[in-house]
Amino acid sequence: MTKKTRMGVPSKKKIPKSQLNLENAMMRPIDEIADHLCGVVGAIRGHFWVELADGTVIDPYFEQYDAIKYMKDLEGDVLRRPVGQDIQRSMMIKHILPIMKQLKKPDFRCHFEGLRSLVEMGDTLDDNNFRGGYCHANSVINKFVYGKDAKIVYGDMGWKLKGKNEIFWEFEDGWDGKHDTRINPIEMLRRLNSHKKYRNIIMENFV
Repeated sequence: MTKKTRMGVPSKKKIPKSQLNLENAMMRPIDEIADHLCGVVGAIRGHFWVELADGTVIDPYFEQYDAIKYMKDLEGDVLRRPVGQDIQRSMMIKHILPIMKQLKKPDFRCHFEGLRSLVEMGDTLDDNNFRGGYCHANSVINKFVYGKDAKIVYGDMGWKLKGKNEIFWEFEDGWDGKHDTRINPIEMLRRLNSHKKYRNIIMENFV
C-alpha cells in the first residue's frame, strides 16, 4: 500500500513474509505490520485517523509533516475534516476491512494484547513505531489497541497557509490532481533546497 499525497507517492520498503517472526510478534515494531499488509489496497488521497469517545484524536505525527509544512510555508497544528458518510462507508469497506481481517488472525493477537495493556496502564504508543504514508494501517492498529471506544474516521488533513486564514489540505479526498495556485512551486523548491534535513526527508519518502 502506498499513500498518494500532493507530494506524490512515498517510496516503500517491503519485508518478505518469510522474514516476519509471527511467534514473537511482541518483539517486532508496528511498522513491520504495515509492511506485511503493503499492497493490499490502492492509493488513498485523504487521511485516516482514530477518535475516542471523549473526542481525543489518535493520529501518529511524522517528520515528513514538518518537512511538508516548511516547504509549502504552512503553519499551526494539524487540521482534520471528515468526509460525508457515503464516502466514509466506501473507504472503510475498501481500505480498512481488508486490514482488520488480517489483524484479527491469531498471529497478531499477542502483539495487540501487549500494546493494549500499555495503553490501559496510562502509557501512549510512540509515533516512531508507526509508518508515515500508511494511515489506513496505523488507524486499524490504534483501533485494536484502544478498543471499542475508538472510531476510525476518514477525511482530509492539512494546515493553514502561513499568515492567512486559509487551509491547505495536503491529504484531500476530493483533490482533482491539479496544482494549487496558492503554492508557488519555485518558492517551494527554494525553501526545500535551503533546509538539508527536510530536503533529505522529502527525497527519502516521496521521490
